This record gives sequence, structure tokens and C-alpha cells, in this order.
Amino acid sequence: MIEQNIELPIIENNIQWRDIIDECKSDLLKVDHLTEFAVIENGKVKAMSPTTPYGIATVTCFGMNAQFSLWITHKIDFYNLKLALQYHENISEYKKLLNDRVQHFKANAGNKITQLIEIETWLQNAITPEILVGDFTSLAEQRRGWFTRLFESSLPKLYIWLCPEGYLQRLVQNNFTPLTGRLYFDIFRPLAKWEPEI
Repeated sequence: MIEQNIELPIIENNIQWRDIIDECKSDLLKVDHLTEFAVIENGKVKAMSPTTPYGIATVTCFGMNAQFSLWITHKIDFYNLKLALQYHENISEYKKLLNDRVQHFKANAGNKITQLIEIETWLQNAITPEILVGDFTSLAEQRRGWFTRLFESSLPKLYIWLCPEGYLQRLVQNNFTPLTGRLYFDIFRPLAKWEPEI
């Protein structure tokens, strides 16, 4: 039997993704915890049983100041989320990605670097990674053809971003100013991302 915190609404059961997106001002949610009901052996995901989800993620929506449960029901979503969560255990790899981003940011900032010192300080102090998930089906509506959309419920549903700590809160608060153009893109894009190929 799966233990579930009954106080947390379940996404796609008690609340829909679109409702969260409308309220949150962002289609990304921060992953706080993953309870696993599957294992990865030799690169393959093995579920506990056919009726059990691969995992249940506790996620936070900063725009609503609320937490939700997100059932991971596709093995590709579970596999990708586990890849992203490895950066919590392997901080040196995360730090390498973050340091590369800081150096790239500084190289492109040019004479604006004095105005952007706060952004650089934030990046250098982002000690732990932030794992974010979003609803891939809303992004994929244009990519997936009508035939693929018929089977959408059985396809992977999540895109996953690895970002510096504090990223989502800044995004919701639109706290990336005075960035424009290339500098905005450099900061806005994730350090790494995983999304379904379909």
C-alpha cells in the first residue's frame, strides 16, 4: 500500500496542471522530495508492480505558496528525474556546471558587469541545485502530431530542469532584471535539462 500525505493535493487528480500554471505565474514546480517505488538496474527502470507509480514527488509552487503530490507514472519521467536528482548527491558535478555558467556569464557581461554583480553573487552562492519539473504535454502540443496526441496519456509527461538554488523564486518574482538579450538567455536557461523526445 502506498503511503500518501492526504493533506497534499495530487496533480491531475485534485488539481490540474493548467490551474497551477494560471495561479503560479510559472509552469515549473520545485521538487522537494521523491519517494521511490521503482529501481534502476542496468539502465532500465523496474517498477514494484504494474499498478504502482514509479514514484511520488512532493513539489512546491512558489506562486501559490503551496505543495502538491506529483505521481510519476511513466518510466522515462522517473529515469530522467533520478538523473537530475543525482546532482544533489554529486555536488562537485553541479558546481562544475554552475562555475561554467558563471564564467560564461561574466565573459558576456562586458561593461554591464558592475550592474549585474548581484546576479553573479547569487550564482556563486547557489550551494545546492534546484530540480524543477513542468508539464511537457502543454509544451509538446505543437511538436506532437494529432496521431501521437491520441496516445498522450501513455506518453512521458515531464520536462525537468537543473537550476541554481533560488532560480524558481526569482523567475516567479521576475527578478532577472536588468538583464536583456543574451545575458537574460544565459541566466534563464537551465544548467541541464531532460525532456521526452516525443
